[in-house]
Amino acid sequence: VNEPIVSSVGQVEGNPGWGYMTVSPDGSQLASAMRDPGFELLDFDALEGVVSNPLLLFDPGSGCYGVSFSPSGGVLYGGNIQTGHLYQWNLNAGSDSDIIDSMLLLATLEGTGSPYRGGAIQLAVDGKMYIPQFNQEYLSVIHHPDSLGPACGLEFDAVDLDGRTAVLGLPPFVQSFFSVVPDIIVDIGCPGT
Repeated sequence: VNEPIVSSVGQVEGNPGWGYMTVSPDGSQLASAMRDPGFELLDFDALEGVVSNPLLLFDPGSGCYGVSFSPSGGVLYGGNIQTGHLYQWNLNAGSDSDIIDSMLLLATLEGTGSPYRGGAIQLAVDGKMYIPQFNQEYLSVIHHPDSLGPACGLEFDAVDLDGRTAVLGLPPFVQSFFSVVPDIIVDIGCPGT
C-alpha cells in the first residue's frame, strides 16, 4: 500500500456533519453533499489520486445530504433532507458559472411531520436513481436521470417497500460498476462446434 495522497481543496464540513460523496461513472469527478457547506463538484485524477478544482454548486444553508451522478456523468442530482428539495445540474452546460446557473429545483419531497424528507440518491444497475422517502413505505425513482428537467421522469411512491419503512440511506455502490453492462458468454455445448 502506497502512502496516502492528501489534497487540501474544497469545503470543510462542520461538526456534526453528514452527507454523501460519490465518484462520476468515468472516475474523473467527485461530488459531495455536506450538511453545511452545500453541494460541491471537484475534479479527480484517478491515476495520481489528486483532487482539484473545487466548485461550490449551491449552499442552501443546511441540510444537504444525497448526491449522485447520472449514468453518463453529465447530470448531477442533489437532495436536501431538511427542505425535501431535489436539485439537478447540467454538467455539460459549459463554464463553471454556466454549470452553477443550470441548477434546477426539480421537486420537493413530501414530509411526514418528521424533521427529515428524502435521503440518499443512488444510481442502480437498471440505470435509474432511487431516493428513500423518509419514514414512508416508498422509494421515489428518477426514471431517465440523463434527461434534464421534467424529462428525467421523477416519480414519487414508485417502489412499494411492502410494509417496510424507508429512512435516510441506501446501500452505496461505486457508480462505474453500472456504466458497463458485462458480456455474458454461454457455451451451450452445441454438437459439431
